[in-house]
Amino acid sequence: MDKVLKIKGLLAEKKFTQQEFCDKIGISKPTLLNIFNNRSKVDIDMIERIAKVLEVPIGYFFSEDKFGIIQNGTINLNGKNHGSINISDAKHEISILENENEKLKEIISGMKRELELKDQIIELMKESKNLKLMKNGDKKKLD
Repeated sequence: MDKVLKIKGLLAEKKFTQQEFCDKIGISKPTLLNIFNNRSKVDIDMIERIAKVLEVPIGYFFSEDKFGIIQNGTINLNGKNHGSINISDAKHEISILENENEKLKEIISGMKRELELKDQIIELMKESKNLKLMKNGDKKKLD
């Protein structure tokens, strides 16, 4: 997705008018319209100002968005409308999934610790068995 679509989507999401946005980033409205119509290029300094005003990391404008863009609560993929979405509901669902993800990470970490302990127990049991065998004069060692 190109930078212009991302900017337009964020303007709609943040409910900025074009003039408000122009004032915040320090350009004229005709300059913004030239950018929107691909008649003007956006340099890195401009992208930094835009990112700051729209509260996104600068990398947002350089990464590919597999999921399209959300404009006015509507999901658009490859220029096609794919239905409505309530932004606050989506954010809530994302928050729930992030919490579940953290819990799963903790469970996996605990399981890894259990496996490490079981491996240590097995090694101790082998050592104990070897000591018993050696004590009894048996030269055979367990692996």
